[in-house]
Amino acid sequence: MNILEKTAKLFSNHKFLVYMLFAFLSARVSIDYIGLFMNLEVPILGELSLSRLFVLITIPFTLLFLFLYRKKILETPLTVMFFLIIFIDLITIPFTPLSDTKEVLIDSLRILSIVFIYVLSYVSITSYTLFRKLIYVIIASSFVSLVFAAFQFVEGVGYTDVAFSELRIFGAFTHPNVYGTYLLAIISAVLIGISIARTTKERIILIIILIIEFFALTMTFTRIAWIMGLFIIGAFVIIKNRILALPLFAMVIFSYVALPEIKDRVNEALTLSPDSSLIWRFNLWHDTIFYTISNN
Repeated sequence: MNILEKTAKLFSNHKFLVYMLFAFLSARVSIDYIGLFMNLEVPILGELSLSRLFVLITIPFTLLFLFLYRKKILETPLTVMFFLIIFIDLITIPFTPLSDTKEVLIDSLRILSIVFIYVLSYVSITSYTLFRKLIYVIIASSFVSLVFAAFQFVEGVGYTDVAFSELRIFGAFTHPNVYGTYLLAIISAVLIGISIARTTKERIILIIILIIEFFALTMTFTRIAWIMGLFIIGAFVIIKNRILALPLFAMVIFSYVALPEIKDRVNEALTLSPDSSLIWRFNLWHDTIFYTISNN
């Protein structure tokens, strides 16, 4: 039996799939930032960070898994959307400067690893008990980033730029916006955990985790993540416990009035001054589109 047959046999073992999903989830969300400090020389491809090398190593297993479960993949609700994103990413290569082609290609393959996690979850989580375990693994996988975020917050070594001088935590990711988006998924998982908790003690622990995760989201100073975070928690409160709607609203107003950093961040989005980050993005998109058209 060759290595391909052995791998295919492993992928048909449901217990192995569950363990692989839990391990992959835990590793994938913390390797991006850590991998920036560990580079390895790869023939043909040159120097690659550990995170990119991790993705490249998993590609053969990902493709084999997708082939073995191709019928299941067609049943998954978001498969078409994922592959559409990869397709759009790949068709930009002809319009990309030659020096950046490798970057675009590798980033497209990184999306493939996300597809792998999604499909692996769909295939391996086949019971309510496993679903509960998956929720707790997703929540636990965020703790590595929380440790990094706590260190950045306490030591004042977060992310800053010319558009916003306040320190922004970014956890184990490469940018606060990415970490903020990731925290939305974690907050959603915590809310699901609260709704399916079996004991009061379990629910209290999850509520404490929710407060910590939401504080981390606030400290990313990512406005779109703030809006979506409030929408997610607000929807949960309205559906599950409407009595908490007023305290939630009061907390939002208090944060805006009492915390100048949050007030400035919100006002910047509303005023659209020439030096705001939104105007900077509009200009960047305009210049990028103009550059692409004029050079092709």
